Amino acid sequence: MESTLFAPPMIDVENLSKKEQVMYFSFNQDNSCMAVGTTRGFRIYQCFPFQLVSWGDIGPVRIVEMQYTTNILAIVGDGENQ
Repeated sequence: MESTLFAPPMIDVENLSKKEQVMYFSFNQDNSCMAVGTTRGFRIYQCFPFQLVSWGDIGPVRIVEMQYTTNILAIVGDGENQ
């Protein structure tokens, strides 16, 4: 039986900055939704069942908070002009 070593996947450094990265996440007051700030914008997920319910590609979002299960969001950008 041959032994093989695990080789980690190669990282494409040139495209690394182009990929969406999570910058922030938080849960609403009753933990039924999760708000995620990314390098592209924000994402709102319902937790039970887990699914994407809303998004906005508005540029980097440093902080995003959701008021209960309403459509009221507090969003703080990254300060980069795009």
